[in-house]
Amino acid sequence: MHKYVLAAALRLNESVSLRGIETIKGKLGRRSTVPRRAAAPSPSRDVNTPIGAAPRDALQNLPDVRRALESELADRSPDGRVPRAVMGRFLRLLFYFGEEWLKSTMPLLFPTDNDDLRRAAWRSHLGHDQGPVQELLTELHGCYSDDIALLAATEGGRDFQELYQERLADYLLVLYLWGGLPDDLLHQFWPSDRPRATPRHVVCG
Repeated sequence: MHKYVLAAALRLNESVSLRGIETIKGKLGRRSTVPRRAAAPSPSRDVNTPIGAAPRDALQNLPDVRRALESELADRSPDGRVPRAVMGRFLRLLFYFGEEWLKSTMPLLFPTDNDDLRRAAWRSHLGHDQGPVQELLTELHGCYSDDIALLAATEGGRDFQELYQERLADYLLVLYLWGGLPDDLLHQFWPSDRPRATPRHVVCG
């Protein structure tokens, strides 16, 4: 499993380097002489809107949006995978704009009694979100543990594609560097019978 840690470390280093290159290119590039029309301010930055006035409480202050999301989560049929996949994709944004609401809704978004619905939300978050949410690690502990078990298995399952394997290693490495990866997940991902190397040693050389 160490190959996934090394690959994740290399991707992390590459992404940092690419961001630095793009920043330099942007500063050195020629500025356009064509005037641009002023864009309307984003609602999240406009202090005169419910979102901009208190962005961390946006969902609390937008009851229509909150009720629409809750209505979608009430669908426990196979069609309920679609809204859960969408919300999983934007889990970090939902957490930012409505932490309390999201935490109270996690059992509906990631139902422990329905593998298909839970997997739709989890795999969308894992494969397509901007990164892990450390504050939701308790709620998502089982999802991480289940996929680590798949990663270690000889047959990872037909739906556990290379994308998710790599992203899982990325998420675990980020959580480790943040100091938020629980010991049991670390030991499950990096068993104690392996040579005495850790993700930190892989990153630092």
